[in-house]
Amino acid sequence: MAPPPPVSSKPTVSLPNAASSSEDLSRASSSSSSSSSSSHSTASALVCGMNDGVVDPFRDTPIRYLGYTNEIGEAFRHFLGHRLVLATYAVASAYASADAAYKGFEEYTHTRNEAEGGSPHLRRVSFVVLDTMLWQGLASVLIPGLAVNRVVWATSSLMTYVGPRLSNAYRAVGPTGAGLASIPFMIRPIDDAVTKGMDAYVRPTFSVWSQIN
Repeated sequence: MAPPPPVSSKPTVSLPNAASSSEDLSRASSSSSSSSSSSHSTASALVCGMNDGVVDPFRDTPIRYLGYTNEIGEAFRHFLGHRLVLATYAVASAYASADAAYKGFEEYTHTRNEAEGGSPHLRRVSFVVLDTMLWQGLASVLIPGLAVNRVVWATSSLMTYVGPRLSNAYRAVGPTGAGLASIPFMIRPIDDAVTKGMDAYVRPTFSVWSQIN
């Protein structure tokens, strides 16, 4: 904002200065908005592998399906039993942890190189690890696991309602088949929804925290 005009003995109206002040305010607001948007985009790019266009082995390759091991377990719950279903959740959690460790190590190496052999920016490393664990926990374990569980439950309830008109084989296999069939259709929508949600509500806060020295 431009400084106020000097006090004069004669009352004056300085329209040019008022216009200039308005322009300055508009530019400051635009700059602030652009800076905030840039910060959010950088935070998202940092953890989503968009900075250099390199393929993310944990999200852009078939390894991504390891995150859905627990969904397969949920689909086969009728046949596997509770303990084996929990084992599939352990596999999915191991995948999520490996992704977090991989991205954390990458950020550790990057910040150490930026510091030219000095100490890495541990807050940024922590931000990447926490962000990855939260994203994977939601997109790979909790949300799709619950979704498949509900698909299996709904199919089983429907087949119980239909009852005598279906054989025991259909009533046993039907819910599992429905659960398995639903997995490919939920992967991309859930991934995108979690990413957008975190970009809007989580990553801005994480980004500010990670920049504190």
